[in-house]
Amino acid sequence: MNQMNTHHDSNAATHPGLWPPLQRRGAFEIPSTGGVPERRGGSSCLSRRAMTLVEVMVVVSIIGLLAAALFPAVKKSLEYKENSAVAHKLRTATQAFELYRSEEGSYPEDRTPGVTPPEMVDYFDFFEIDWWAEITEIGGKLDWDEGYHFAYSVSIHAPTRGREQLEDLDKMIDDGNLSSGKFRAVDDHYHYILEE
Repeated sequence: MNQMNTHHDSNAATHPGLWPPLQRRGAFEIPSTGGVPERRGGSSCLSRRAMTLVEVMVVVSIIGLLAAALFPAVKKSLEYKENSAVAHKLRTATQAFELYRSEEGSYPEDRTPGVTPPEMVDYFDFFEIDWWAEITEIGGKLDWDEGYHFAYSVSIHAPTRGREQLEDLDKMIDDGNLSSGKFRAVDDHYHYILEE
């Protein structure tokens, strides 16, 4: 009994705060380095931090490569979404102007970009065109043109997207060539032609 108490007392003195059964069994050993664990092979904590930095750099590089690989696909997808919205607007506006012409016998007069021709208010309401004055998804504003390069056209005035995206829009609604067909580029206008 004295031996057990002596063992208990010596462990208690060297390992204060340990649960007594662990102190008696010697199940817990405090390292001789003053409480800081040593790594095998004698390497220090500093080299472990350097390895962690290398690992972080590798992970960041991998994420960068994945992002670079995905960026073109994401960009194309966003451009497709923008072009689809603009194509829908051009077709809807064209239908409204053609309906006006079929009922009135002629097209309305020319207006500046984003301004609704007064004759078209009821037709725009019918086709739920409440976006005529807004900037389009590809930049620029919609415009009703009479005698501006073509007899009559619905155009996009000064879009901000690049030529490649506008060619993709042309493929979606016409022949893919901005110099021919029903959708053509002239100066800073991109015309959807109703009548040449």
